[in-house]
Amino acid sequence: MAEQPTILIVDDVDMFRELEGMFLHALGTVIEAASGAQAKSQIEAAKPDLVVLDLKLPDCDAHQLCQEIKRDHPEIIVVAISADGEPGEHEAAVRCGADDVVAKPLIRHMLVNAVRRFLAQESPLGLPRAHCRIPVRLADGQEGWLENLSRGGLFIAADGLPEVSSEIRLEFRLPDEPQSFDPTARVVWTRESSDPRKPRGFGVRFLALPGDTARRLDHFVHEHAPNASAGVSF
Repeated sequence: MAEQPTILIVDDVDMFRELEGMFLHALGTVIEAASGAQAKSQIEAAKPDLVVLDLKLPDCDAHQLCQEIKRDHPEIIVVAISADGEPGEHEAAVRCGADDVVAKPLIRHMLVNAVRRFLAQESPLGLPRAHCRIPVRLADGQEGWLENLSRGGLFIAADGLPEVSSEIRLEFRLPDEPQSFDPTARVVWTRESSDPRKPRGFGVRFLALPGDTARRLDHFVHEHAPNASAGVSF
């Protein structure tokens, strides 16, 4: 990646392009596209390192555009912006290849930190992580321990290992949270281990995740993750 990364913001609303550009200008060279057609031209001409893609474009199916970007330029990171925060919208974005999904209303630190970490390659998922130990239950009745949490997914220490790419439903409750979380998730990797420092278990990425749930998870992570900063909602 170049010393000065290029960030392409794709949104048909001028205000949101300007707002996201204001958030991200310190992280690289920001370029813009107001439509899917402009985005395709900018991608071919500028070869951006990262695309911030609004999922409600008037001239094209943004989910299909995301698929095309990841198919033709797998090295480009795509951060999708969901307009309604519905769990189905989050799931659709993940399935079409988005590396992260941020729901409107935009919270500055959620977008900035995701983009910064993706560009810096500090984490495989580009998201801040909180180390914790919280009981978690799977839909099949298996129990385990949630030991590593981000807004995008988590690691579960458990004896039983599901198949990679299988989809599961989880239930867990964070400290001081009155409501439990019950997202669906995809298993992305497993670990066989007899070392207590690296417990046997598996990592998952959230699929169906409402926008308010993502914000609650993000708040918890930023309260408990090292070097996490607070943000402002716009």
